[in-house]
Amino acid sequence: MNKTTKYILIGASVVGVLYLIKYLTNKSKEPTAEQELTLDKTLVLEKGSTGIEVAELQRILKYDFGKSIGNTGIDNDGVDGDFGALTETALMEVKGVKKITLKEMSNAK
Repeated sequence: MNKTTKYILIGASVVGVLYLIKYLTNKSKEPTAEQELTLDKTLVLEKGSTGIEVAELQRILKYDFGKSIGNTGIDNDGVDGDFGALTETALMEVKGVKKITLKEMSNAK
């Protein structure tokens, strides 16, 4: 094995370990205190809604209820802030409704 190949393998290993650490330490993706303060928990969320409130709803559906909401978003976990068909389906499975507020959703846990 030549020197260049060794450096490539070491570099790839380091990147892999860093990604694994990031993945394991940020699993629940809880909102920060600042984000929590800016969420409008009374906003009615439904198909076509967008924004941080939708992203929080998706985070709850994905990480608190284990629902699959696709593979879009920054981390390819479905949390993208866009209330589409997969978010609607997950919400129907959890609450039996097609629209909800974050306040109502937090009462569902």
